[in-house]
Amino acid sequence: MGQVGAQANCQKSFLTLFLQCVSNSTLSPQHFLWVTRDGNMGVQPPDEAAFTLQACLVEDHLTRCFKGVSDQFKGFVAGCSDADKNTIQTFHRGVVKSLDSKCSDPCREQLLPSLAECFTSSEVNATLFLSNMTMSRHSMLGHDNDDVDKFCTKREEILDCIKTKAAMCSETPDILLAAGIDVDAMNSTVVLLCDNRQLYLHGVRCSQNRSVEEEQCQDRLLQELSDLESQFQALNIDKDTYAIDVCRVRLDHIQCDLNYLSRRDEDSKCPDEVVGLRREQECTLLPEDCKEDFKDRVMDMCDPMRFLLKKRKEFVRASKQTKSSAAPNASFYNVYFVVLVVFIRSFVVSTFC
Repeated sequence: MGQVGAQANCQKSFLTLFLQCVSNSTLSPQHFLWVTRDGNMGVQPPDEAAFTLQACLVEDHLTRCFKGVSDQFKGFVAGCSDADKNTIQTFHRGVVKSLDSKCSDPCREQLLPSLAECFTSSEVNATLFLSNMTMSRHSMLGHDNDDVDKFCTKREEILDCIKTKAAMCSETPDILLAAGIDVDAMNSTVVLLCDNRQLYLHGVRCSQNRSVEEEQCQDRLLQELSDLESQFQALNIDKDTYAIDVCRVRLDHIQCDLNYLSRRDEDSKCPDEVVGLRREQECTLLPEDCKEDFKDRVMDMCDPMRFLLKKRKEFVRASKQTKSSAAPNASFYNVYFVVLVVFIRSFVVSTFC
């Protein structure tokens, strides 16, 4: 009986503090419970739609307050059993997720597919749009000349479409953050790669045979992001902490990937200028918030000296020389024509004279 009483007191203490968050936001706790617990607790508000709208206006404040209360009932808490604490955390997650669902913009589920249509309507592969931090970005513009030319030609049309659709959804910033996409950074990166098409394609070919270490970098990234997502869904970390941790994981992956890309053996090694362009691509693709949160680290990793611009110019110059030497010029055709005319005349004279 004493144990049951202790459990009741533990959960009662939690609920009292939890509902203080609601009353401090000038909302009725009983009406709030009704709305967020599907009518299984509390009292129905006279105007449920109006009350829900009011609750949504203070959703961020409520979410932070709830987390603060819930965190007090983790670890050792006198009078609270593990079963109590599990019940408390389950209740906390249920309320927050219910509130989030009721307050979410209907566009939430459709935003990314809608933005991807900007690519398909321009006859560009939509998977390029999703080449974010969770995927390989070695072939961001495509795999061959045709892919790259089409993407670069349609770039402005695609960007205008993305910005128009993104502006129609109030949750766009949070959705793109979770997906690792910064539209302005993506556009700057596309401009960079379109201006260096031949070197980009050289890098695509070079990156086809990834080393075991590079694959491990990718696997580690995916695992860490999955762990972070689980922490976020379990409400163990808030939105701001999640964003900072995602950025940290992303920077770790970039460093890991570039290190092994430049350490390959001679048979599969990518030229320095390819690695330099890849580094500039990754740095340009970083969201601004990420650059600000890890300013010193980003400044070191993205030092322009490490982009190897001089070697890049040498590559471009060598490529142009190769093209010009491979293409017959006008003087060649002039000489060829003169020789051909002389040959014909000689043939005619020797045959008919």
